[in-house]
Amino acid sequence: MREPCRGTTLYGEVAAVRAILAAPLRGWVGLPPACDQLEFACGKGRSDLFLRLEIIKQVLVLGGIAVSWPFGVSGLILGQIVVSFICFYLNSYYTGQLIGYSFRYQVRDVGPYLGAALAMGALVYTLALLPFPGAAGLLAAQVTLGSVTYF
Repeated sequence: MREPCRGTTLYGEVAAVRAILAAPLRGWVGLPPACDQLEFACGKGRSDLFLRLEIIKQVLVLGGIAVSWPFGVSGLILGQIVVSFICFYLNSYYTGQLIGYSFRYQVRDVGPYLGAALAMGALVYTLALLPFPGAAGLLAAQVTLGSVTYF
């Protein structure tokens, strides 16, 4: 459960250190990097910025659902992906000004991992185009190829 932002200096320092130390664990838990960026905003005592970004993101999510609803589940998934990228840009823009870590640098740091994930996805998708006798064999081959690609 997220703790509320506090304006005290001590809380700001503790929240910033906690966000830095928790950043590597976010990937294991499945939390988006935007959580780290918002923790930095709280750590700097900018709860007004935190609130403004959360309201904007909620409006974007509702707009994305309203626009992509007629296209079914696939449309909702694509809409969520687009909204996630927009929210990431907004978070990184404002918090980048606070901590000096801009959107461009964040994308540059994540680029190699994104490239590896796209390469693995392309290989696994290409494997699905080959004829396999059963779905279990295809799944086993895709999991094996995906694991080997990352390591």
